[in-house]
Amino acid sequence: MSLRKPFVAGRFYPSDKEDLLEQIKSCYSHRLGPGQNVVKENVLGGVVPHAGYTFSGPCASHFYSRIKDDFERVIIFSTLHKRCDKPVVDNRDYQTPLGTVKNLSKDTEIDLPTKNTVFDSEHSIEVQLPFLQQIKKDFSFLPVGVPRSSFSELEGLAKKLDHLINEKTLLISSSDMSHIGPNFGDLGISNPGKVAEKRDSPVAKRILEKDPEKMLEAVKKHSSTMCGVYPTLALLYVLKGRDTVSKKLCYYTSQDIMDGENAVGYLSLSFNKK
Repeated sequence: MSLRKPFVAGRFYPSDKEDLLEQIKSCYSHRLGPGQNVVKENVLGGVVPHAGYTFSGPCASHFYSRIKDDFERVIIFSTLHKRCDKPVVDNRDYQTPLGTVKNLSKDTEIDLPTKNTVFDSEHSIEVQLPFLQQIKKDFSFLPVGVPRSSFSELEGLAKKLDHLINEKTLLISSSDMSHIGPNFGDLGISNPGKVAEKRDSPVAKRILEKDPEKMLEAVKKHSSTMCGVYPTLALLYVLKGRDTVSKKLCYYTSQDIMDGENAVGYLSLSFNKK
C-alpha cells in the first residue's frame, strides 16, 4: 500500500516536527483558543475547520482540547476541492511531520470505491492529523471524500460505515464556513466578517439540531458558501439514532485574525455521547 506524503506542510502548518508541535500548542493558548485547562468530554464527533493553522488552528483546538486519548480509529469526512462524482475513500497511510498514520482499510473491509488521486492535493484531511497525533500516537483513520450527494446517497454512505463505529471511534467533518469577499466573487462588501457570521449562524444552528434536511435548507436560504456542506451532512446521517448532545465550541472569522477585504468563517462544534 502506498504512502501519501504531506502536501501542505510548510504552508498550512510547519514542516519541522518541533515547530509544528509548538504551533499546535500556541493554538490552544491563543487569545481565540480554549486555554490549557479544558475538561475532557465523551466526544463522538464534530465539525472542525481546515484552513492554515494561523487562521483556523485556534478554532480547531477548541474541539481537540476536549478529546480524550482513548480513541482508536478516526473517520474524517472530507471536503473535496477536486471534482468527484460520488463518495470515495483513500486507502493510503498518511505521513505528517509527526509520523505516519495507518489507514483503517488495511484491517477492515470498506464497501466504498477508492480514488486516491482526488486526495493527493486535498488539505482538509491532512491538516486534522497533526492535532490528533499530538493527542495520541497510535490510531488508524479513514479518509472519506464526500462531494455533492443526494440524501439517499448520504444515508447509504452512513450505513456502509456503521460497522466501523464503536466506543473507540471519533467522527470528524472537516469544513470551513462561508467565504466572503472579492477573492470569492463578492464585490462591494464593507464588512465581510459580519456577513460571513450572519450567513453561518443559522447553518450552525441546524447542524447542532442534527437535522440534515433543515441544514441544507439553511445553507441555500442564507447563501452559505460553507465548503464542507456534504461532509457535514454525511456526519449528521451517521449520528442519526445515536444519543448525543450537541455543543457549539467556537466561531470566528479570518478577520478576527487578520483584517482585509475577505473573510472565511471557522466553526468548531462537538457531538458528545450521553
